[in-house]
Amino acid sequence: MRKLIYIIALALLIPNIAHAEKINRSILAILDSSEIEEEYDDHIHQYAEMPLNHLGYKLDYADATKRLPTDEEMKKYHGIITWFTDNAIHDAANYARWLTRQLNNGKKLVIMDEPGFDYDDKGKATPRDVIDDFYSAFNVDYTPYGFTSSPFVIEIVRNDPEM
Repeated sequence: MRKLIYIIALALLIPNIAHAEKINRSILAILDSSEIEEEYDDHIHQYAEMPLNHLGYKLDYADATKRLPTDEEMKKYHGIITWFTDNAIHDAANYARWLTRQLNNGKKLVIMDEPGFDYDDKGKATPRDVIDDFYSAFNVDYTPYGFTSSPFVIEIVRNDPEM
């Protein structure tokens, strides 16, 4: 009788212990088709997709020079990854606004190499307020021309323990 009571108690506790939460496993990879000469020639596919697949993520691709997903379509994605080799993209300001909106909607973002939106494909600079809005949503203090390759002049001003 005592064993039966333990089994019933355990059976009642297991659903609470084994509560499963659905994890969104889709990542949107943003490409610039003008940077790619051949299919599968992009850095995301070559260097990031396999490790992300290994971690259980599935990548969908979108071309930043064409149509980006709507906010409704973005609900299925956990985050966004980009890997641009230059800082100029077609319709750069609208792309930066779209990224800012995704960050404000709670999407995670990984940028490898260049953000891609400082200039458009004609060399026109993206308006400063658009860039400032993006970096504010990205939680980064941005200073133009503040780049350095020397680790000795980099100062950590805020450290997020969750990262």
